[in-house]
Amino acid sequence: MIDKLENDKQRAYNVSNIVNNPEYVNAFVLIQADYINKLTKTGFGDDKEREYLHKMLLLVSELESHFNKVIVDGKIAEKTILQRIKQTTMRKGL
Repeated sequence: MIDKLENDKQRAYNVSNIVNNPEYVNAFVLIQADYINKLTKTGFGDDKEREYLHKMLLLVSELESHFNKVIVDGKIAEKTILQRIKQTTMRKGL
């Protein structure tokens, strides 16, 4: 169980480094803005293009949600690990 918690903690650390990178943030902002701009410029009969752009916006949102979940899971894992260490130390009388 600790291995999974440590893995979650490490994944959260890795993802945090990515999502806090200014280039990553800038890329997501630019990609979203580009999709929204293209979406607003579609013509009356461009149903397929609007559908595609809508899917792309959903994908960007799903990626952000996934990264946020990994970070939250890592924080929970870290707290759980610390609680278990504390419990173990208290049982040993240290």
